[in-house]
Amino acid sequence: MTRMTRWSRLAPLVALLLVLLGVLPARAIEPTCPAGEITLSADSLTATRNGAGADRVAAPSSRFVLPVGVSIDPASEAMSFVVEGDHRLLYQTDISPGGLVAHVTHHGDTVFLLGASRVRGGTHVVLRHTGAVYRLSARFDRLDVPGLATPPRFAKVLVKIGDDCFSAVLACTARRLNNLRCSPERSAVLRGHVAGAGQALPGTMLTAFDDTRLESVSVFAQQDGRFVFPRMMSKTYASEIVLPLRS
Repeated sequence: MTRMTRWSRLAPLVALLLVLLGVLPARAIEPTCPAGEITLSADSLTATRNGAGADRVAAPSSRFVLPVGVSIDPASEAMSFVVEGDHRLLYQTDISPGGLVAHVTHHGDTVFLLGASRVRGGTHVVLRHTGAVYRLSARFDRLDVPGLATPPRFAKVLVKIGDDCFSAVLACTARRLNNLRCSPERSAVLRGHVAGAGQALPGTMLTAFDDTRLESVSVFAQQDGRFVFPRMMSKTYASEIVLPLRS
């Protein structure tokens, strides 16, 4: 008798919970990347908070190169575009297989365009394949992204095509009220030429020291004396040059 009385008291609460669960919008399931993530070179990510149904997220210029042995078919595979802010999901859109339509240009490039129905819905995705390089331009309008109310310090852009994932991590700043811009934290390029007595000095080792972060990066000059460091943070570095041994 006691058990039935407790159930009779709990039944309305259970029913209310089921009703609430039935009306809550379903959240997209973030894609998994069991094979790891390939580098995505994203020049920038912008996000604008204009209110429910009027937010915008855009990544106008990104690119990636497939490693040897990896292949994708954007025209027949599903695609996901995900933005995380400080490890929290901010936005995700999923494109079903066949959602991108392939077009071959007169230059021989293949351009994958989103179907007209998604474009009318405020989604713009263009993926261009030229040689070994894929270039992606994406813009998403008419969104509701409440997570933008608290600007993140870092954003992660993840693109998944089929079973392959491509990602980039960007540093973010709030430019104006409700306007966020994210760009690569390491964007400075240091390059030059090593020569002595009018001749190139190939094999010269050049090291840049970041004393505040206790980091150092070393590169070697090529046959023509030229050197290029990987992208670095914009700041002042201490340097060291070690000339190659001569027999």
